[in-house]
Amino acid sequence: ARGELNAGVGAFAECSASLRRAGNLTDALSTTMVVADMLVPLGRLREAAAAYEAALSEALERCGGGQPTADLHAGLSELLRERDLLTAAVDQLAESEALGEAAHSHEHRYRWFVAMARAKEAEGHFDAAYELLSKAEQHYRRGFFPESRPIGGLKARVRIAQGRLPEAMVWVIDQDLSAVGELSYLREFGHI
Repeated sequence: ARGELNAGVGAFAECSASLRRAGNLTDALSTTMVVADMLVPLGRLREAAAAYEAALSEALERCGGGQPTADLHAGLSELLRERDLLTAAVDQLAESEALGEAAHSHEHRYRWFVAMARAKEAEGHFDAAYELLSKAEQHYRRGFFPESRPIGGLKARVRIAQGRLPEAMVWVIDQDLSAVGELSYLREFGHI
């Protein structure tokens, strides 16, 4: 799976360059989110954060805070939370929201709710986290990319943290996950 992810990172770098040459800066910057999603499981958090910071800087400079600036703030927030920089993560989400609804893309709007939910979860506010994840589900638009961290799995993790194992188990059963099931990258999050 590592080889496939590394190849995917390279392919999206080429895609981003091609989009830039075609004059499609918004889509070129949006590829940052996909690349970061691939870098994280490879353990390349700093590289993912650097990609977000560079894209965010370019978006602010060239897009004037329009799309995909708010989505990039939300993505960077997730990485900061992963690095236990919770205050900085929440600050990124506040900057994202301050840009207004028009600065969020329909495809990636759910990411803000996921990032805020993960911040609330880190603060121990599990009910708020679960509610935000439910809102993320409402905003989620299935795209071309596989769901490597399904929102339902994040909700199950919140229920586990709350000690509400039967509720978490519903998602596990719905996904047909078991301790003896075949492991794959796309189902890794659920198995963990």
